[in-house]
Amino acid sequence: RTFVFATFFSLVAKEFGYSSFGVLSGLILFVAGAACLLQYPVREYGVPNENFDLINTTQLGVVAIVGIAFSIYITIHLRDSTPAAVKRKKVELEKKEKEKKKGGYGSMGDLKRQKKAVPSSKRKS
Repeated sequence: RTFVFATFFSLVAKEFGYSSFGVLSGLILFVAGAACLLQYPVREYGVPNENFDLINTTQLGVVAIVGIAFSIYITIHLRDSTPAAVKRKKVELEKKEKEKKKGGYGSMGDLKRQKKAVPSSKRKS
């Protein structure tokens, strides 16, 4: 259980950064808590004669499939992943470079009229 929470919180922080960490963690934990509330109706209506074999086997299968699929996804996805802070810094640098090329704040940049080249036959001598 500790391993699951540590992995969850570190993955959210690495992939999405700390600016959205609280919102995402809260949302994911809310969904997990709502799913856990389903155990009461399942216990009441889905388990005939207090025999938990079917529900335990179903739960084991679902957890195994989701766990293996998620592990494969994480292994593939995080192999070449860069942290959110590095991505954000790269985007900011690219934005600054683009602004430098345009001429800075308030300039016309690419919107300036280009002077048309006058053909040599129409030039005044």
